[in-house]
Amino acid sequence: MSSSKVLFVLQNAWRHGASPGERDWDDETWELALWQCQTGKRLREYIPDGVAFKVINASREVANEGKTVRRADLDHVTLVVRQYSPDVVVLLGVEAQRLRRELYDVRILSMAHPCWRELSKVITAAYREDIDLAITTGAGCLVNWRRDRSPAP
Repeated sequence: MSSSKVLFVLQNAWRHGASPGERDWDDETWELALWQCQTGKRLREYIPDGVAFKVINASREVANEGKTVRRADLDHVTLVVRQYSPDVVVLLGVEAQRLRRELYDVRILSMAHPCWRELSKVITAAYREDIDLAITTGAGCLVNWRRDRSPAP
């Protein structure tokens, strides 16, 4: 079994009845809702076998409908990256991908959000292979090295 870790970053959470300005949907109930909805069902297809993973939202704000997009929160995502120490961060969807040039010293993959209408089993299988390859070799990843910590001489 692999000890590799992947952090998946979705755009933002939403639920019917969310109050304006609501933040930090309870992790336990959010995870239950995630794995029961279309996003979670498709996201499972992205995850390689034997990999530890965590799923977060790019924003702590909770929308009250699915089409609402909340701005990505760099501080929130950076904190989770530091705490979880993933081998790869997978940014899912346009809003989450806005962070790709702002996260440092971690392998980054950008992929379509799991609810993208054009997504197929063929594409999710390819994503799964891409994530597995990124974990094992770093291939296909963007890495923003801080100048003071760059591996280059």
